[in-house]
Amino acid sequence: MMTRQMWNASCLFLAFSFVITAAAANEGEMWLRYPSISPDGKTIAFSYQGDIWVVPSSGGQARMVTSHEGYERTPVWSPDGQTLAFMADWHGNADVFTVSVDGGVPTRLTYHSSNDEPTAFAPGGSGVLFTSRRQDAPRAAIGSSAMGELYSIPLGGGRPVQVMTTTAEHANYDPTGQRLVFHDYKGFEDYFRKHHTSSVTRDIWMYEPKQDKYTRLSGFTGEDRNPVWSPDGKWIYFLSEQVEATAPGDDGKNRPPDAGDGTRVIPQLDSTFNVWRMDPDQPSQQTQITHHDTHPVRFLSIAGDGTLCYGYNGQIWTKAPDSQPQQIPVSATVGLRHNTTRLETMRDGATEFAVSPNEEEIAFVIRGEVFVANVEFGTTRRVTETPEQERSVTRSLASELDRQKIAGRQADLQNRQQVALLEVKLRAAQRAMERAAGLLEQGLGSSIDHEKSRDEVQVARLELEHARETLELERETRDFELKTQQLALERQQLVVRELERKIEELAVVSPVDGLVARVEANDKDTVQPNQRLFSVVDLSEFEVEILIPENYADEI
Repeated sequence: MMTRQMWNASCLFLAFSFVITAAAANEGEMWLRYPSISPDGKTIAFSYQGDIWVVPSSGGQARMVTSHEGYERTPVWSPDGQTLAFMADWHGNADVFTVSVDGGVPTRLTYHSSNDEPTAFAPGGSGVLFTSRRQDAPRAAIGSSAMGELYSIPLGGGRPVQVMTTTAEHANYDPTGQRLVFHDYKGFEDYFRKHHTSSVTRDIWMYEPKQDKYTRLSGFTGEDRNPVWSPDGKWIYFLSEQVEATAPGDDGKNRPPDAGDGTRVIPQLDSTFNVWRMDPDQPSQQTQITHHDTHPVRFLSIAGDGTLCYGYNGQIWTKAPDSQPQQIPVSATVGLRHNTTRLETMRDGATEFAVSPNEEEIAFVIRGEVFVANVEFGTTRRVTETPEQERSVTRSLASELDRQKIAGRQADLQNRQQVALLEVKLRAAQRAMERAAGLLEQGLGSSIDHEKSRDEVQVARLELEHARETLELERETRDFELKTQQLALERQQLVVRELERKIEELAVVSPVDGLVARVEANDKDTVQPNQRLFSVVDLSEFEVEILIPENYADEI
């Protein structure tokens, strides 16, 4: 285990601002999300940096309603304007909560493990409508876990009731409570994708519960979404990427299948989301209300006086009846709710690794930094500490391979030098033996009768015997050293081949769920062709503590 000093040395220090102050719109986009105007049109609720806020519809200083460290969004108003319903991920998944518009402790309404998103209040404010993905089995032939159903839950809590089995998003009732308008969900696509035309684009539908009648209201090839009722129930406002076309002489070739004899709409790639209006009794009669360009209009809502509220380019806009759209100046100041960084013990999340040649250490990368851990003792040390991302740690094996190859060449050169030296010694011993033999022959031939000659002959014999023994010893020494050098060279070559094998095998291995699998060599006698043997290195045995900055950024 690492000591506190080692942990501190392994920390990733990143700066994060203590106070974030957002200025008015002309000073930059704040990305105020999910604006929703109150029934009386005096207040706008929205989500900013993961909290619910409210601001006067005329603009000004916003006030925070929720302050949980989790993420809250999608506020919807009760008919009396006193309560907000919203979704929050405080317990892992997103649930529906309610809170007083003045703030306070929120009340949790749903407890299902699926994500629940409120869309509106039920007639009279008795409950909250919400979309949830609860019923479809993962192997269902029709539908999937991404396709939600519409539910309602009493305002005081209790058992949810399924309102519709079909996919319904942004559903809300008309003022009479007799008709329900929503947009469908036919298949997966990014919710914020622009210029989307396919068979799964969203369309506006109306459902009449008493007659159990569904009516498709839009047929544009692109996206139609986010419908809301006018206060008198005569009109439906919605968002669409269609373009109004009334050019004289148009032959109608671009007319969508359900278009009537009035205004025609033509899909264009350079169009963007704007607010449109339709008569539910004559849905082909559609009129464009706003004419924003460049950026899409998002998050449409409407007040009791007919004032429209929506998001555009990260800001909040409103449009009163018979008036031009106007941007609402909003100022929101966020203080420090908790520590700017947290110390986290990482036991998984490694993106790559490399094992040392002696298999006593393992290097791995977590959050773009390289760490080295001892396999036997579990101690871990940080190797890099840079603002950049480190990767390709397996290259260390290639470097070790180069080093081992150089060492092998050096050992081979040393071996050749030793062989040359032994050859010199061997030739010297051979010459000494030849000289001794000559002396012996000379002494025997010329001085055999003299005592001095006898002594010289004896010395010559001894020198000859010594020379023979020296030659034999030198030969044995040379053979031994040659064998030793050959074994060292073979071991060096084995190290090189093992490194090459590891580099090749590690190149096809990736970490899964914190476990790193390393391919071992196959035993050809016991393993079938193409069969792999695996050993597993569990990185949870090693601990790395890193300082991670808390993320205040809101969804864009």
